[in-house]
Amino acid sequence: MAKNPTFMTCTCCGEPMEKKYQQWWNQDRGHSLCALCAIWIKHRENKSDGDIIRIYGEEGIHRERVSENENSSAGD
Repeated sequence: MAKNPTFMTCTCCGEPMEKKYQQWWNQDRGHSLCALCAIWIKHRENKSDGDIIRIYGEEGIHRERVSENENSSAGD
């Protein structure tokens, strides 16, 4: 998989991300996970940090950092 960072779309909510990330092997091309959806999935599905990394990649490299979106609130 290419390591060139590119703009991504959240695989969960469909929102575009403002920063570029590397493609994670387990996601469709051009898709990653935004911070709000990472928080939502982690709590809704009771996923550990390790589960999120295994499925969606490393925070800040393959997906948005939660701290980049800390002023927003996760969906219901």
